[in-house]
Amino acid sequence: MAVAWDAYAVGAHEASLELVVQRGTCGTIQTRLSERRASVQIEVTEQQRPGACLAVAAIQPLVVPLAHALAGRAIEGPSRRRVQTPLARRRQDHVPRLIGFGPADAMHALALVSLHGRVSGERRAGGLRRVIAQRPAAGAGAPAGRIVQITLAGP
Repeated sequence: MAVAWDAYAVGAHEASLELVVQRGTCGTIQTRLSERRASVQIEVTEQQRPGACLAVAAIQPLVVPLAHALAGRAIEGPSRRRVQTPLARRRQDHVPRLIGFGPADAMHALALVSLHGRVSGERRAGGLRRVIAQRPAAGAGAPAGRIVQITLAGP
């Protein structure tokens, strides 16, 4: 069964993604990734265990390792962008790590937890357009509506 998910943050060295998933509590989560030059396709499913189970939904983080640095590649998937913002907001109460996200994915990750992004600078660089700096830093307290300034690099 497909699980609703969204990309919330980028891990250290852009080697992983932190997803927020909305799932049941009686199954095993499985992920399938397809990494391309300009995108990362993610599919998250839940394999139900045999037997009776209470139908309780939970919002929780899920770290997905990447074979190559994210470096601005677009995040895509069949059940992306379905995690309800108020539920995700209760789960996450700090500024997510945005470094490595493409601009659209960074803004989407901020909106997921009721924050706003503003581009504060741009630098010319090779590769895909991506976030290279943010202020406040990842992990800072994040009251709803806070503005996070990001610096972009790319063509």
